[in-house]
Amino acid sequence: MTGARASLGRRSEAVARAYLEGQGWRTCATNYRTPWGEIDLVMWDGPALVLVEVRSRRSTAFGTPEESLGRRKRQHLLMAAQQVVQDMGFAGDWRIDLVAVHWKRGEPPRIAHYRGALEG
Repeated sequence: MTGARASLGRRSEAVARAYLEGQGWRTCATNYRTPWGEIDLVMWDGPALVLVEVRSRRSTAFGTPEESLGRRKRQHLLMAAQQVVQDMGFAGDWRIDLVAVHWKRGEPPRIAHYRGALEG
């Protein structure tokens, strides 16, 4: 990942985290690495464990952030999420959410939150 893309990713994750914490969520972990890939944010929404994938774009020329989540990435994300749940020994309710961050020059980022975006 190039420096500019990594920087955009870090900023987008920070924006998503602040947004969710503003909704009363609590952060459990960030950038949780598994053999299947990384979970951007691991958070608590009340008693539910939520694994959050953050996607972002500066332009829609190559699609929206939502459209950037391809089939292979979805499969790896699901396996990574299951690994996190297993690692934590968590037996309660959990889900995978998508937070899309749309950046447009000169404007604040626009956030779209999709609850339960992926299912096993």
